[in-house]
Amino acid sequence: MASVGGPVSGSSLSQLRVALTGGLSWRTGPGGDWKQCGVCRVPPLRIGQACCTSPAEGGCMDVPVLDRSLYRSGQPTASARDATRAFLLRATRIRPPAEPGNRDAVLLVVDELVANAIRHTRGAASLHLELNGDHIDICVTDASPDPPKPRRPHLDGTGGWGWQLINHLTTDVHIEPTPGGGKAICARAPW
Repeated sequence: MASVGGPVSGSSLSQLRVALTGGLSWRTGPGGDWKQCGVCRVPPLRIGQACCTSPAEGGCMDVPVLDRSLYRSGQPTASARDATRAFLLRATRIRPPAEPGNRDAVLLVVDELVANAIRHTRGAASLHLELNGDHIDICVTDASPDPPKPRRPHLDGTGGWGWQLINHLTTDVHIEPTPGGGKAICARAPW
């Protein structure tokens, strides 16, 4: 899967293997579950362990990714929030957020996007989160091709604040069509 920030080259994809563990994925090198740091040359590390530097710097720090289907039965927003908390816990172990409030901002944006996907669309929906350096890519897909319809915020509690909140807490907010005829709403939250 290409990250929200842009497509992954074919050679990069051929070198990556994604191991799924509890809804979270960990990208690893061509050696499978084990790899050696290219910087500090520590012995090979197991998936989920971190080393000295990020892969962009030649290190072996694993990158957490969450890909989760959103089910309309039960409590989909609460389920997405719980999965996001688990993702953020692992992301924090790899790279702590620059500001203490960044964790809460990611949770709030995920809540808003997931709640809107469930409330305003029908059919399949999913959540994608990925730690990319100093930000977390957030992407919620749904089956509707219709873009969000921002409303004027109301002070009486009837809503209209979500889209403004998402745009305030994130950067690079954009909507992409999906192959199935739906859309993906993607944003980057500072980490």
